[in-house]
Amino acid sequence: MIVRLAWRSLWRYRRRTSITVSAIAVGTALAVFFVTMADGMYKKLIDEAVRMGAGYVTVEHPDYSRDLSIGLVVTGISSVIDEARRIPGVTGIKVLIQGQAVISTAGGSAGVGIFGIDPETERTVSPLADRIVDGRYLEGADERGVIVGASLAERLKLRPGKKLVLTTNDANGELVNEMLRVTGIFRMGMEEADGFLVQVPLDTARRIFGIGPDAATRVGLVLASPRDQSRVLEDLRRRLAGTEAAVLPWQAVMPDLAGFMAVDKGFNYVFQMIIMVIIGFTILNTILMSVLERTREFATLMAIGTSPLRLRLQVAVESLFLGATGTVLGLLLGGALSWYFQVHGIDFSGIYSDDTTIVGYAIDPLIKNHVTAGAFLLVGAFVLALTLVIGLYPSWRAARISLPDVLRSR
Repeated sequence: MIVRLAWRSLWRYRRRTSITVSAIAVGTALAVFFVTMADGMYKKLIDEAVRMGAGYVTVEHPDYSRDLSIGLVVTGISSVIDEARRIPGVTGIKVLIQGQAVISTAGGSAGVGIFGIDPETERTVSPLADRIVDGRYLEGADERGVIVGASLAERLKLRPGKKLVLTTNDANGELVNEMLRVTGIFRMGMEEADGFLVQVPLDTARRIFGIGPDAATRVGLVLASPRDQSRVLEDLRRRLAGTEAAVLPWQAVMPDLAGFMAVDKGFNYVFQMIIMVIIGFTILNTILMSVLERTREFATLMAIGTSPLRLRLQVAVESLFLGATGTVLGLLLGGALSWYFQVHGIDFSGIYSDDTTIVGYAIDPLIKNHVTAGAFLLVGAFVLALTLVIGLYPSWRAARISLPDVLRSR
């Protein structure tokens, strides 16, 4: 009976109820849309960063992150690769040799970071392989091939076919000079890559740095889904227990990017909270006005024996109906909008250019929403809980009336 009375009472004032439900629905839809849009931007940024770097899960020497010395390598990587391949969810395995060097040409010299990579693997997992703007990407037969960034090529007057001299220290501290030939030039849209990074074939990097055939500075795992990261991380740590290797998540390997994500998500949640507070005041105003306008009705019900508890329950159920109806409509609207932009994306090229970066990583101007069940559950549960909490005061107020004063009034 309380449920039936609450539903009928709401629709005795159709306009006010419709406006409130619409406000809740629009606020919920906006919250869902902005949460999924932010998740889409984070997913795209993280995916490209880890695929170009050392994967979602990285195996390296325990001291490598602190020292970055070329002598701190992981040995026995063939067994590491075999163990990683047995883990469900691993779609790619990157073997990397990272070091620093100076490259010299007739146009000048510059300090660079060297990535020794397997060209065939990089073609399937790394976005850099698709960003060649001049020449071609590395191939397995390129014993002395090298690709360089567009900014570095412009500064040193390099183009495909040109030679350069690479100077560095190997793992034993010996000075090494190597002549390489440019096969291609890439443009990632971030100066940290375009002006500093060079890639050479894995065997070439091993020869330059004097590293054995079964060793590397890092082994990176590319996953089918970021949600698999924790499971794969723990599984690989268990499999490599007892070996001299550290198994790290991408957050530990790229702390700047992880820190930005944490801060930006915090600001995003604050923004969502502001929207929810505005919705809350709308709900409070509607329910409280409904209570104040029905004091005579409540007084009559109490005079014929209705308990204050039943009145409070009725008002609380009205709040629940308002919140649930608005939340469901909002989730449907926000879900449809988010799904559309997950397929087609939103072009922000008019707001920021292709070379806009976040902590050194380029942002794709075409941002696609990322729809997940978690986003719907988070927003829906919060809006519904907010509605119930806000409805407590009007329900408490409903039974605090003076029967003689109300019934004597006209």
